[in-house]
Amino acid sequence: MNDFDIWLFLFTTVISTEGLFVVLLILATDLYRRKHKQESFWLVGTSVLTVVSIVSLKTFYAVPRPADAMVVLESYAFPSGHATGVLFLAVVLWWHLVTIHKFPRVWSAVGLLAFAGVVGYSRLVLGVHTELQVLAGYCLGLLTGLFFLYLVRTK
Repeated sequence: MNDFDIWLFLFTTVISTEGLFVVLLILATDLYRRKHKQESFWLVGTSVLTVVSIVSLKTFYAVPRPADAMVVLESYAFPSGHATGVLFLAVVLWWHLVTIHKFPRVWSAVGLLAFAGVVGYSRLVLGVHTELQVLAGYCLGLLTGLFFLYLVRTK
């Protein structure tokens, strides 16, 4: 297995939309265990909203993947599910780190945004998305992430 195969596995399988939502389920379980039941409920609800939004928009727009992609994927391309999921995860994980674990706000945000940037960039390098598709995914993930923040702050 060469470096590209490892990179491909990490950014298509491990950091898939499904993989990111497994992490969100673990976070929801952690919140519930820590007696933050309402926040856990909002996290599950906004995670489902995020997935439904991705699937609905991909189906509605039915934009095919770029023809010269390095990876053959059967699903539609707009918006990027990876970009949506990783930015939603970044917002939720930021809230979790600074609220529950008292991590520094700025450094948590910088690290999580850098991670989201790497994931989005990987979609461009693999050729499975255009810049617009990744940007639209980021916008959708930010929107649903901000909705989560709104819900947990108005309890």
